[in-house]
Amino acid sequence: MKPRATSLQVATIAALLAVGAVAPNTARSATSEAAGPQIGGCRVGFRGEYKAGFWTPIWVEVRGRGPESTRVEVTTIDSDGVPTVVAADVSPASATATATSTTVLYAKIGRQDSPVRVSLMKGDAVLDRVTLKPGPVVGDERILPGLPATSELLVTFGSTPIDLAKALGNRDAGGGELARRIVHLDQVAELPTEWYGYSAVDTLVLSASDVALFQSLAADTTRLAALTEWVELGGRLVLLCGQNAPELIGPSGPLADLVPGRLIDVVELTQTSELEQFAQSDVPILTRHSTIDLPVARLADVTGRIAAFAGRQPADLPLVVQAPRGLGVVVFAGLDLDQPPLAEWRGRPALLRTLAELGTTQLEDGLRPSPTLATFGYNDLAGALRQRLGRSFPSVTTMSFSTVALLAIGYLLVLGPLDYFVIHKLLGRPMLAWVTFPLIVLVTSGGAFWLAEGNRGDRRVNQLELVDVDLTTGRARGTYWATLYSPRSQRYDLALTVRLLGRELPEQPQTLLSNLGLPGTGVGGTQAVSRDWEISGTDYQLTDQLSTMAGVPIQVSSTKSLVGRWLAAVGPLVQSQLIADPDGLVEGTLENKSGAAWTDGVLLYSGWAYRVGNVADGTRVEVGQQLDPVRARALLARQARGRSGGGADGTGRGVFQADEASLAQVLQVMMFYEMIGGYGFAGLPSRYEAFCDLSDLLNLGRAILVVRVDGPGSELVDRQSNVPLGDETDSRLVVYRFVLPVAEENGDAQ
Repeated sequence: MKPRATSLQVATIAALLAVGAVAPNTARSATSEAAGPQIGGCRVGFRGEYKAGFWTPIWVEVRGRGPESTRVEVTTIDSDGVPTVVAADVSPASATATATSTTVLYAKIGRQDSPVRVSLMKGDAVLDRVTLKPGPVVGDERILPGLPATSELLVTFGSTPIDLAKALGNRDAGGGELARRIVHLDQVAELPTEWYGYSAVDTLVLSASDVALFQSLAADTTRLAALTEWVELGGRLVLLCGQNAPELIGPSGPLADLVPGRLIDVVELTQTSELEQFAQSDVPILTRHSTIDLPVARLADVTGRIAAFAGRQPADLPLVVQAPRGLGVVVFAGLDLDQPPLAEWRGRPALLRTLAELGTTQLEDGLRPSPTLATFGYNDLAGALRQRLGRSFPSVTTMSFSTVALLAIGYLLVLGPLDYFVIHKLLGRPMLAWVTFPLIVLVTSGGAFWLAEGNRGDRRVNQLELVDVDLTTGRARGTYWATLYSPRSQRYDLALTVRLLGRELPEQPQTLLSNLGLPGTGVGGTQAVSRDWEISGTDYQLTDQLSTMAGVPIQVSSTKSLVGRWLAAVGPLVQSQLIADPDGLVEGTLENKSGAAWTDGVLLYSGWAYRVGNVADGTRVEVGQQLDPVRARALLARQARGRSGGGADGTGRGVFQADEASLAQVLQVMMFYEMIGGYGFAGLPSRYEAFCDLSDLLNLGRAILVVRVDGPGSELVDRQSNVPLGDETDSRLVVYRFVLPVAEENGDAQ
């Protein structure tokens, strides 16, 4: 008789079989090198920090020699829960089997707790695959959960940390405060290679005391160009440079182009009271018996606003300068905060905090939107804009709940009491119920189908476009928001045809097209909880350098919200000669050379607004007291309120209500959020599309002309046929802002 296996032996054999079954997967690093390339490691965002719904840099390291045409695919989930794929060819590496190469891709991670799947592909074959799941720490195929779309992300770059986190503090959302993260980078390779890789960054601080580090940045022309372009397109840069200013911001220095002035020399600061006062610190830099050795970079021909200076006049020794750069802002301080004596100064956190917050209006305590807005699922003004774009479409009828309820009650009455009365009482033939019952069901079902088809309408696109033209750099920045309605289930190949002032550009500019997330917890929200950590379902691809979307699925009678960004070089569309007086009033001339008529033009400068009105192409307008300037904040607020919350008297003195405001009114607040009153006026932050706010420029020597232009703007088109997906009956609005230089009475242009 053979001995029977004990339960312990059976369990041991089962365990060995299980180990043998998973051994090929767990031994990937050993077998993949012999068989081909493998994914060596992945980095997401800035030291693991990123915002949901923003373009995020993802670095993928590939180890080993692979076949030709190998590519990396990154799959994320957009805010609607649909998998989205971006791909890039593997960067070339040496021919050895142990070589490594790093490929940088850019993707939008649509939800905070979404996973990221990284695949190494050869054609349709998967050579290697890693799924990064959100967790409390980075590592072991884990990434940090994304930050909320409304959070603050500040990045410092330099060889030595400057403790900005100590000055401002990291925090999670809650208690009426927005989340904040501060990240320090010390390697050039950690910086994005594209300008939109910085889209989630609120402020970038360059601590330029290490000459070698910033010479390495200058040698990487791709990364330096991306940083500069981000600033010019609306970014906020704080540049700190003192002792090594001649090498870094001198005439041939790598950072000279970012400085709002011309370097003369480096001097020793002998009095520190002005710096302490600017930092609002009671702690002196000098003790009673110490001497100071504080090198400061001295600038001449300064543009912008001198926020702190030493000497009798601001031009003697500017210490802190805040200046416009394109559509962005540069804050320059000719100091080294990571070097003695400021490195040991106990007031340094206060100085850092003041520099980081210079020119910005801090959000008020108690950031809690009204319960009405919370029910819509969004917590940012961009959410109100997205909801308004998808609220209604021409020819598409939405049946009210009361109508559906009445039809349902009518169906039950016909099916029950009426059928019974006719069959039993009038005809006296109960057997006819076998005919009338299914007939009523069929007729009612057919009527419901006919009614649904009739109300479904045709394909529609609601569109909104904001075009900013900076005359100092000759560049245009366009932002295009759209909601595409599909009457039936279909896949779409989408592209954006750019039009400037009703005309297509000679060459298609750089464009980005992607899903528009909803900041909040509602349907399509970036803070909505994902069902699980598995990426499954029908995906679509972002192709052609993120300018097109291939195979976007839209279900029957459903919508897809989209956002496009485009950049182009433009000619002199406006000829301006404006001079400001000491009271902040401006006078001069504007000439429309855009080739299109302007409607409802308003010129803004400092705290004043001038109603320019309608201006035909080729017409010159005199600007001055004859236009009866009014306070800009009052005019903008009155236009933003409109009829929403304006009260029965029509005075417009009510409260702005984002859920009731029109598309134009929501955009009005987003365009000049801080000037119009910020959170106190809107009741919501405006951080998801914060680059739209150009309030800072109005206080830094720039005038902004806001006009509407009748005629077609940019359009969403089918990628294959280039045929527009909408028509002239669709809802569309195009607003232009021209950023103009203004000279002072002494003749200096700002």
